[in-house]
Formats: sequence, C-alpha cells, structure tokens
Amino acid sequence: MMTRIVIGITGEKGGGKETVGDILKTLVLQDVRIGRLLYEIKQTRFSRHRFSDIINESLTLWHLSQTRENQQKFGQMMNIGFGEGTLANAVRARVMSGDAPIIVVDGIRRASEEEMIRSIPGSVVLYVTAPVEVRYGRPRLSRPGEHEKTFEQFLREEAAPTEIEIPTIGARADYKIENMGSRKELGGVVREWYEKSIISQLGLENA
Repeated sequence: MMTRIVIGITGEKGGGKETVGDILKTLVLQDVRIGRLLYEIKQTRFSRHRFSDIINESLTLWHLSQTRENQQKFGQMMNIGFGEGTLANAVRARVMSGDAPIIVVDGIRRASEEEMIRSIPGSVVLYVTAPVEVRYGRPRLSRPGEHEKTFEQFLREEAAPTEIEIPTIGARADYKIENMGSRKELGGVVREWYEKSIISQLGLENA
C-alpha cells in the first residue's frame, strides 16, 4: 500500500477551500505517476470528506435547510450534547475506513478537528485564505440565501463560535495558500504546491 497522505484544509468562508479540494482531486485522478503505482492492486486513488457532510446529512434527515446558520447550530449542539470532538471522531472513522493514498478533508474549524487530522500519520494542514473583502465579493451560491447576505451579516457569521478558531488554526498550518486571483491562477498555485509537497512525499518526483 502506498503512503497515506491526509490533507486537512482550513480557511474562512469564501476563501476557496472547496475549490482547492476540487483542483487536488483533478490533479490526483489525472496523475499518471500515481496511476502506474496503483494499476496492479486496483487501489482507489483519492477520497474526500467534508466536516459539513455529516451535518448536512443530519439536517436532511430532519427536513431542515442546509443554511450556514443551521450548520453552525447543529455543530454546536453536537459538541454541547455529546462532547467536544464528536464531529471530528465521526469524520475520522470515515477517513480511516478507506484505502485511498491521498485523502482530502475539507473544513477544519475547531482545534479538536485539527487535532484529529494531526493524529493521523502522514497528515498535513493547509490554510486557504484571502482578505475578507475579497471573500465577500466572490459568488456565494453553495448554500440557500448566501447571495443575499450583506457585508455586515457576513462579518457576524465570521464571529460565530464555529468560525472564530479558523485564523488561529491557519497560523499553525503546515502550508498556506493566499487565494487572491482567478480560479486559473489558484490552479497554478495548487499544482505547484502539489508537486513540491505531495508528490515529493510520495517519492514520485522523478517517476
């Protein structure tokens, strides 16, 4: 089995966490070097998990809208009711159940989630960020009602208990990507980071 690398991504809303995850998925799935190594054993190349997946699945079961407010409330309720780190433990179980050598985990927001990622051998934390004015100006269509929010509402959400730890976690991250430009520009930055940090860790730089 190849070395397992878990890439935990943290960052404020609008910073580009999910876009970076999308780019990494494309890079891994199209990388012939990884394909050659996994061809014989038919191993999965890539898997991806989001801390919000379990919350969204739960909200759907209760017929509740997947708004950011509801996601924040549900995450707080789980930690209050069942202990800090409950969500992190559930995500860890999903991560460890797979056999992909490269695993992306989107949306680290709490220290307990960061600790969970770092408890897995071969893990790294990546901080994807941009100034708040840049992040607010980007299209916000991933959740109901996002595009209608004022800048003041945007700032209030950043001060929510589920969001306030992100800059501190980002300061401890192993790598930082400042997403200031277009998706194409971000793609170039991610590709460079992928070659230097992931492919080298897998020992494939000369493959």
